[in-house]
Amino acid sequence: MSPHRERLGGQLAALAALALLVAVFTLDPTPAVSPDAILRAARGLAGALIWILAATGLGGAILGSSSLAGALFLGTGVLGLGLFGLAWVGLFSGPALGGVAVAASCGWLLRPKIELPKLDAAGWAVVLVCGAPALINALAPPTDTDEIYQHLAIPSQLLHVRGLLGGLLHPDASRPIPVHTLYAAAMSFGGEPAPKLLHLLWAAVGLNHLRGLGDRWLGAPAGGAAALTLLGSYTFARELGLAYNNLPAAWWGLLAVEAAVAGRRKELAAFAGMALACKYTAAPVVVAAYLITWHGHGQGASGLGEHQSDGVGEALAVLGLRFARAADHPLGVDVGHVPPGQGRVLQKKQAPHPGADPEEHDDGEQT
Repeated sequence: MSPHRERLGGQLAALAALALLVAVFTLDPTPAVSPDAILRAARGLAGALIWILAATGLGGAILGSSSLAGALFLGTGVLGLGLFGLAWVGLFSGPALGGVAVAASCGWLLRPKIELPKLDAAGWAVVLVCGAPALINALAPPTDTDEIYQHLAIPSQLLHVRGLLGGLLHPDASRPIPVHTLYAAAMSFGGEPAPKLLHLLWAAVGLNHLRGLGDRWLGAPAGGAAALTLLGSYTFARELGLAYNNLPAAWWGLLAVEAAVAGRRKELAAFAGMALACKYTAAPVVVAAYLITWHGHGQGASGLGEHQSDGVGEALAVLGLRFARAADHPLGVDVGHVPPGQGRVLQKKQAPHPGADPEEHDDGEQT
């Protein structure tokens, strides 16, 4: 097929997708669009974009020259760690968060060379068709159990107490993963939709970067096929409009693999650490990235990996000592043996069904 016909086909697909979206909103017999809903969506999008721009500027300033995904996700990881320190000292409030956002955005003053994504008409058609349901999901009230009781609850607690809940050694809320501090920061500026919209924007940048990598490594059709394969997976697509940690961990893992292939060891170490901090199940991807490095660079890379492993081990040893002292299982307080006569009160969090007594969902369960 000639390039002209390919462009024409993509443009027609984009127009058809746009017409479908317009029809859905204009012909809906029970429209949910109202001035209040529009203002809520605009505020949420603004809150998400503030941290997208701040993270990209910070990451671009650190890297100097980078892809949009590299700058965005490096800056996101650094900001997540920095905001944890802000919460640790009890200064997690609007003015302090605003100062952090402004300081990170100053990275743009260094004029980093950031490669912006390029989409043809067919790509925009895919964005419209797949992004519209995810956008509606992001703007709708949360219904997912994990999102309600963890990924939105922990950021809300951070904002409510302006710091870590229960002290540094308190389970869960005192050790938020990096994305939770970013979700809390976005929520501070944009309300409840902001974390979900932030996650959706991360997914869009990550998917486009995956498409570019596939085209660069395997040829033009491979990247688009990889992105469409993910979009066709329910496991992937259902999380696009949710505030979760699975996809950010996957994007950090992807960037770690890319850095390993390119031989950029410092970036590999940074992205690998961010992926593991976001979700321990990213470990197989991190191991694969280091295997690529060791295979391509011999003993020098192997020695570097040993030093990095020592650093990761020291960080994890702190949690190990805490669990050992409390007789907890190393994987968390919900796993392992409880000493005889020492029951542990766990908060049983379940989504109440219609007609249920709210009190039964607030009582601790002795185990």
